[in-house]
Amino acid sequence: MIVASGEVNASVPGTYVLSFNYTDTAGNAAQTVTRTVVVVDTIAPVISLHGDANITHQAGNVYLDVNASWSDAVDGSGVIAASEEVNASVPGTHLLFYNYTDAAGNAAQTVTRTVVVVDTTAPVISLHGDANISHQAGNVYLDANASWSDAVDGSGVIVASGEVNASDPGTYVLFYNYTDAAGNAAQTVTRKVHVVDTTAPVISLHGDANITHEAGNPYVDANASWNDAVDGSGVILASGEVNASVPGLYVLTFNYTDDAGNTAEELTRKVEVINLPPMALEVLGDGNLSIYENELNGTIVGVFQGMDPNPGYTLSYSFAGIDGSYQSFEYNSTDDNASQLDALEYLHLDPTGTLTTLRSLDYEVDPVEIPILIRVTDQFGAYFEKLFMVSVQNVVEDFDGDGTEDHYDPDDDGDGYEDNLEELYGFNPFDRWNYPEAPIIRTLIVEEQNETLVFGAQILSSGGIENIEVGILIFDEAGVLIDESIRSWEMVDGEKLFYSLEGFTEGQNIRYQAYAQNLAGTTMGQFLEYRVGKGIGLGKWWAADLEMDGGWRQSSWFGTYLPNQGNEWVYHLQLGWLFVQPDWQGGFWLWMPGEKWLWTKESVWPFLWSDESAGWLYPIYSNGNRYFYDYIEEGIR
Repeated sequence: MIVASGEVNASVPGTYVLSFNYTDTAGNAAQTVTRTVVVVDTIAPVISLHGDANITHQAGNVYLDVNASWSDAVDGSGVIAASEEVNASVPGTHLLFYNYTDAAGNAAQTVTRTVVVVDTTAPVISLHGDANISHQAGNVYLDANASWSDAVDGSGVIVASGEVNASDPGTYVLFYNYTDAAGNAAQTVTRKVHVVDTTAPVISLHGDANITHEAGNPYVDANASWNDAVDGSGVILASGEVNASVPGLYVLTFNYTDDAGNTAEELTRKVEVINLPPMALEVLGDGNLSIYENELNGTIVGVFQGMDPNPGYTLSYSFAGIDGSYQSFEYNSTDDNASQLDALEYLHLDPTGTLTTLRSLDYEVDPVEIPILIRVTDQFGAYFEKLFMVSVQNVVEDFDGDGTEDHYDPDDDGDGYEDNLEELYGFNPFDRWNYPEAPIIRTLIVEEQNETLVFGAQILSSGGIENIEVGILIFDEAGVLIDESIRSWEMVDGEKLFYSLEGFTEGQNIRYQAYAQNLAGTTMGQFLEYRVGKGIGLGKWWAADLEMDGGWRQSSWFGTYLPNQGNEWVYHLQLGWLFVQPDWQGGFWLWMPGEKWLWTKESVWPFLWSDESAGWLYPIYSNGNRYFYDYIEEGIR
């Protein structure tokens, strides 16, 4: 068998010649035979899809095709891109074609892929602004709306469904919805709007904030208004009151709180009620303010009348500048004239304006001209003042007919006692049988009481004068005055006086006599004798202290006290009742109600040692009361 020489490349179409030769062993070469081989390519390539031939693709997402592959027996293989495009933004069915022709011109069978673009994704809604909003009531609410975004339809603005009533506080819900062209509904988004009322209402006054009002006329306030963003508006009545009958400054207040509890800023109105003072003052009749001397008490001198510019006024009258709190003028008095302050001694002014005398006036003694400053005051306290002069007219008087006018006659009734003396002690200077007499006194028998002698005197007649000097004169056996007790007293007939004296010794002989003296003379009582008995002892602890009127004693350091003759109780002028026990070392133990036992002596007085608290006390006196500063408690009690 002969193997062809030459080669046929079946992968490359073309004409190939194969030669067949043979030489035998003898070297004889056979005639060459040839074979022509024509390699031809008539088989079409094959296309294979990558992925599925039918694809569902979500609209809005970029479509990336996975292509296809061709395979050819001669040309080999490769990738084919589709000859069409898929518009992923437009839902629908899209066909992609895959074609290939090999080098020999063999066309592969076309392969297609069906891409169905579908829109099943819901749009998305985004709020403009917050999902929860607090909105002030009364202000117009403008919503910020929302936006929708869709892979296919694009985007846009959504207006909320629902309503916000900005005039009514509360919570309102707004809804935002959108459905795309494919019918996909977005998830509903909501916004909560909380309408709140935190704004206080505003108050506006009707009229001025400061008003001047004339007293006597009724005051009617113009009130005020409130305005609130939610509640609206209204009228406010003032709180407070204006008393148009009493001048002064009145403050009215205006307040309002809305339904949400917001309180407006308070406004006030000041109303000053003023009064015009009286404008004139005259004397009724001829205007002559004069009076004769010796007129009876209560004689009318004149009647004043004032004028006031206000209607319905009420006026009262008084002296001005004589109460120490007001001085409106000065008047220089002379020997014959009185000062304004003297008017109170002679004259009385009734609130109705009637001027009368307080006593009978004497031309020779009293001022002949009395200046008076009269004040007329209206019911609101406003006043007008005017100076007047009251003149006293002389009347010639000679009671006893001795040719000397009574004013210059020192004894008008001729009873031997001058008028001023009789008047001083209550006798009638115009009755010659009414005059002072010397007193009549009786000496009482002395009595012994404990350690003292009690001397007494009785007024049998005061002589018509109650102010009498009464005393006891005490003499020894030789007639030498050893003691004199004197007391001035306002006595009545029959009254007794007693004097307690110490310092006498048992067996001592004394003589004593009472006496009384008044302006008419001095009289003496009986002259008696007495021998001191056995009632006089060694003496009390207070025996050396100075004796004063009424049995009171004055210590050089312990103060003033009244000892009880029958026991150890004394009434101390500052400390009150004390039970006293001397310690015989210069000190005293004092039992005081409420404080119990206290101790003191001259070197520590007025400090008191309290046996109960074991501490010192110091007495303090204020407004008639006694207190102690306690050094243990460090306080006053």
